[in-house]
Amino acid sequence: MPNTSSFKPFTLALIQLGSIGPNKTENLRHAREMILRAALGPVATKKPDLIVLPECFNSPYGHIHFPVYAEKIGFSPGADYDIAVSPSESVKMLSSAAKEARAWVIGGSIPERDVADHTKVYNTCTVYNPDGELVAMHRKVHLFDIDIPGNIKFKVESETLTGGTDLNYFDTDFARIGLGICYDVRFPEMAMIAARKGCHVLVYPGAFNMTTGPLHWELLQRSRAVDNQVFMSMCSPARDLSAGYHAWGHSMVVDPMGRVLGEAGEGEEIVYSDIEPSALESARAGIPVTKQRRFDVYSDKSVDVCGTIIILGSKPPALVTASHPLLLPLSMVRETKYYDLLEVSPNASESDLKKAYRKKALRLHPDKGGDPELFKELTHAYEVLSDPDRRSIYDARGEAGLSEQGGMGGMDPQDLFSQLFGGGGGFFGGGAGRSAGPRKTKDLVHRVHVTLEDLYKGKTTKLALTRNAICTKCKGKGGKDGAVRSCGNCGGRGVKVTLRQMGPMIQQIQSPCDECTGTGEIINAKDRCTTCKGKKVMAEKKYLEVHIDKGMKGGQTIQFRGESDQSPNAETGDVVIVIEEKPHDRFRRQENDLITEVEIDLLTALAGGQFAIKHLDDRALMVKIEPGEVVKHGELKVIHGQGMPSQRHHEPGDLYVKLSVKFPDTIDASAIPLLERALPPRAPVETFDKNIILEEVSLDETDTRTRGGIHDEPMDEDHDEPRVQCANQ
Repeated sequence: MPNTSSFKPFTLALIQLGSIGPNKTENLRHAREMILRAALGPVATKKPDLIVLPECFNSPYGHIHFPVYAEKIGFSPGADYDIAVSPSESVKMLSSAAKEARAWVIGGSIPERDVADHTKVYNTCTVYNPDGELVAMHRKVHLFDIDIPGNIKFKVESETLTGGTDLNYFDTDFARIGLGICYDVRFPEMAMIAARKGCHVLVYPGAFNMTTGPLHWELLQRSRAVDNQVFMSMCSPARDLSAGYHAWGHSMVVDPMGRVLGEAGEGEEIVYSDIEPSALESARAGIPVTKQRRFDVYSDKSVDVCGTIIILGSKPPALVTASHPLLLPLSMVRETKYYDLLEVSPNASESDLKKAYRKKALRLHPDKGGDPELFKELTHAYEVLSDPDRRSIYDARGEAGLSEQGGMGGMDPQDLFSQLFGGGGGFFGGGAGRSAGPRKTKDLVHRVHVTLEDLYKGKTTKLALTRNAICTKCKGKGGKDGAVRSCGNCGGRGVKVTLRQMGPMIQQIQSPCDECTGTGEIINAKDRCTTCKGKKVMAEKKYLEVHIDKGMKGGQTIQFRGESDQSPNAETGDVVIVIEEKPHDRFRRQENDLITEVEIDLLTALAGGQFAIKHLDDRALMVKIEPGEVVKHGELKVIHGQGMPSQRHHEPGDLYVKLSVKFPDTIDASAIPLLERALPPRAPVETFDKNIILEEVSLDETDTRTRGGIHDEPMDEDHDEPRVQCANQ
């Protein structure tokens, strides 16, 4: 598959934005504030590379709001776009925030009014680079409309919105990223085309509701990720039960094997996820569906679709058209396995093949911790495709044709690697043969569960762990001097390779050497070290002092370099301590702020008084409510400077207090005149025409065991009216 953008590790931040109301200016101010907060990263030393906002972040969600909040943008791929004169206040804010954050920003989506045809309104996502330039745009392609004769008919979105006509993705310096919006995720063709065009990550801002969210939100993301072996992410608004539309929340990141890497709850929060290319590579190597497509049975439709790609670094950004080399239809070849291994199209030139091999070989080389078998496959693929005669045979007849022509052999992968990178040495150059630099032993990861009190005050704890240490008696040799010899059965490699012919195919099988049990060495039993029994290492107990700094957060790590298992043939790895924050019974943490709920009696709420909050240290905060100040049930107050300390400078956040008022079950009738004097007069009872019959009734307690709950929710993610129908898509 074509893949012109390199794929490197990066950090993704999803902002599950809350407090989206009717005031657009306030919505934009809050979104900017959250972008800059997300840019600080989960730890001071790890900033996100890509920040994502949710669908419709600048306006209430609903088709009746789209035309009211719509903004003109006027962006055309390939043409200069001056942010300073943009008619869109949302675009100006997002550009400024991306520039200040020094990060890529996917600006969720906003209602966009067409500059040329003012009757057209789109649901539009915009993308900004770290310089604040608007580099890509996607208009929601699929609109939510259904029409079931005699049952349900909704023309919710098509009455106000126009569907987009392009499939869009963009290149960064760390990945190629495909775009979609909400309902687009239900159409697997979009994701498949993006993956076939080389996208590593798909990002869809969305807003599923309380019905389809629990059913399909996670299911659809995991399906798109597994179908196409890409990273998949959707970013939702926070759930707000006071709003007209109740979003499901649960912003999510899924890896190519369908594992959920990160998931938000229902409220406002920021989710960070580390995107590792190795997860994509291992998924495609272990379950190689990208190599097993049968385009001799069905056609490759993705080659006929032209998306919009922005070539970064050009001024102005260049629009890729159908004639561009990136989007040329694939050559008619029988198999694409070798091209897929090199991540190039069958039209790739000799120069393109060489560049692709050099780049991927550096990443997969065994001396860099890569998979030896995958490195061999990659090298063999390059060896075949770089030979014009063998390439023509492969294009026409595939691997079977090479086998029939005796073309399945080849030089040693290390020799080919050395030819391309110079020198006769190993991966790091110098020396003869394959002498490589020291590898590193596996890191030991240990999780430490700490309380919120520990994170507030700081804590030092001792951790005991067992690791392998080099035997002090034999100094890691395993026996007497000269007693250790290379295994003759496997040539010191620890593995045996056998070839098995299956029809026209030759299968190469690798298995551990049974003579040396995979070590590559043999030591006579009488010559083995009596202490380590020839294993070269001994188990030892190690004590580490772990200092948990004030303000640390769950998920942060503490690294002890060189404290993992020792090996005579490898550099010692690290011990990594992962902080796990235990749930607290009184406080909930949000970044450096704390949230708590306090119940006060009705008298205190109306006439003033005091209540106490036991803090996370040795203090209790005495909170005074002044007489005459009325506290409403559910009201949110703040105590500045009483939140969590920041990690580095220990500057405190704020403590938010949600107040609930406890009403008495009954009241003395004799006290009612006093209440009538103190409280505002009762609201007058509504009057009716004389022809209306008045009937007195009483209120009884409800019995939830015999009465079902009352539901008043829209039934799909892409509409919020009417509420009396049920339409699940």
